[in-house]
Amino acid sequence: MSGLQAKSCETEAPQSARVSPGDHRRPPADAVVDAKWLEPTWVKVRRIRFGSGRPKNRLVHVTDIHHKGDSAYLRSIVKKINALSPDFVCFTGDLIEEGRFLPEALEILTA
Repeated sequence: MSGLQAKSCETEAPQSARVSPGDHRRPPADAVVDAKWLEPTWVKVRRIRFGSGRPKNRLVHVTDIHHKGDSAYLRSIVKKINALSPDFVCFTGDLIEEGRFLPEALEILTA
């Protein structure tokens, strides 16, 4: 794909959660800790530019938030999205963990 340039990638992951490239072996307890407490709070921002010159539109793709009542966390995600000044925002994956969290999530996203 000609003109595709990855500009930057910012990842907020604790050093203790990182695995060496090619090393996908983890003790079971480590995997549980990662899935339960570390990975759910990671926010990864990857900037990709198509073509050269000034972009005409900015798209932000957000996936797998799994909101389960932590309104401060969801508000921080919205703040990061807004800081990118997007023209379009696309949500894919699971926005909420359970149906009862939908009204709160929608309220935060539309505020």
